[in-house]
Amino acid sequence: MTPLPPVPSRNDPANFSERADALLGALPQFVTEANSLEQSLQRAATTGSSTSELTVGLGSVSLIAEPGKAWFVGAWLYIVASPDIQNYMVGQVVSYDAETGAMSVLVSGFDGAGTFSSWLIGLATPQADGHLIGWTADEATPGVRVFATTPAMPGGFGGFYKADRSTCAFLKTGPGAISIKGGTKINVGGAWIEFSSSAPVTMPTLTAGEDYAIWCTPAGALVCNADPFSSPASAPVAGSRKIGGFHYGLVAPGTTPASGGFATSGFTNQGGSMIWTQAAVDRIAGINEFSLWDLAWRCKGQQRGMTLDPQTETWHAIYFCSVHHITNGISRYNTDVASGTVLPRIPLAYGGNGSTNYGRLSQYECEEIAASFGLRLPAPDEFRSAMFGVTEGQSLGGAASTIPLTTRQPGYTSRLGIEQATGHESVFARGNSSNAGSAFIAGPNRGYGYGNLSVTLLGGARDGAANSGSRASGSNFVAWSSDWSVALRASGDHLKHV
Repeated sequence: MTPLPPVPSRNDPANFSERADALLGALPQFVTEANSLEQSLQRAATTGSSTSELTVGLGSVSLIAEPGKAWFVGAWLYIVASPDIQNYMVGQVVSYDAETGAMSVLVSGFDGAGTFSSWLIGLATPQADGHLIGWTADEATPGVRVFATTPAMPGGFGGFYKADRSTCAFLKTGPGAISIKGGTKINVGGAWIEFSSSAPVTMPTLTAGEDYAIWCTPAGALVCNADPFSSPASAPVAGSRKIGGFHYGLVAPGTTPASGGFATSGFTNQGGSMIWTQAAVDRIAGINEFSLWDLAWRCKGQQRGMTLDPQTETWHAIYFCSVHHITNGISRYNTDVASGTVLPRIPLAYGGNGSTNYGRLSQYECEEIAASFGLRLPAPDEFRSAMFGVTEGQSLGGAASTIPLTTRQPGYTSRLGIEQATGHESVFARGNSSNAGSAFIAGPNRGYGYGNLSVTLLGGARDGAANSGSRASGSNFVAWSSDWSVALRASGDHLKHV
């Protein structure tokens, strides 16, 4: 900001009128620049900042802050002019101790004499009233008036704060109902909206197999709309912020264990199998409870069509990958199933053009498709946990060909709501190992393998009969194997901001 002229003083009557006129003449430009500064503050707020006032006295600084709030190292302070420091200044948090609250701030700008300088302001522990008191490195530093951004609170992420950072901010309260948990604070358009108690999300008519986004409007309303990969949701109200979402599954509300084909008895040896209760069915009926996500609790890769296993903290695709994954996403209901004979598109990230298919679907191609969505293949232990709940020891049967569509077959839904979990198509596991023997891949491939690089196939295919299930696996394939009975089910790591 342009420095203001010297402030008139009644102790200097000879220059009072001249200084007053100069000050009044400079005010219009000052107002314009002040408005520009306010816009900068608003832009900072949209990245996760709220505005609180810092009052800096001669040689000391007092921060008005809520007890328990935290700062990020790198947070910017926006400082406006005062009678002592007559120019725009900027500061940055250079250190912060989350346990004690102590931090230091580097303030830079022009002093009253027009010299650019920097001062390191070190803040001590918070006071009982929430203030932080500290001193500049040079206690003779002139005072300034500061407006500072506070971009984080414990459990916060990018202007999104949860009282309980170990869980999702949303809670399923019915087959088609969700509420936000009390204690959640959201920065929307520069203003913090606080939900001191739980509040419901306004729902549209929900469709089976669809993904939905949850928004917070500038007025603090929570609304929801359809959010498929092929046509992502738009803000329902201008300025709204997308803060979470969920998947509405294929198990209809009101389904019972018996009516839904869920196992009500099972093996009693070798670890047993899941015996479904009504409570377990209710968790995936309608809104899939395990698919709920928020900004700080989500999959690191593509989110749509994914469900979280809380035991392994791994996300898994609810559906098999389709041929047209570039437009459908990697997990979409009612789409064709890609396999070694129903070949998928080559991802754009790996040389695809949107219309060319792979010549096979081996472990290599599955890895590339998954990676193009920020995902990966499941590890065997992750798969065993995620697919638990299927009726063990059974397969779909039928002709030796790839299943046609992603859908629901009673008895093949996992406890996480994963459909066609086993006994339909085998899926490649993460990793591989070598065994005796050798092999060579001829033709226009990217290389060759020898030592029979073995891979593990999981779950069992439709012709696997009683050999299929959550623990089914086979290692008699090599990494470049491609077959009608092998498909892709992607997994992803859990992103939990603390």
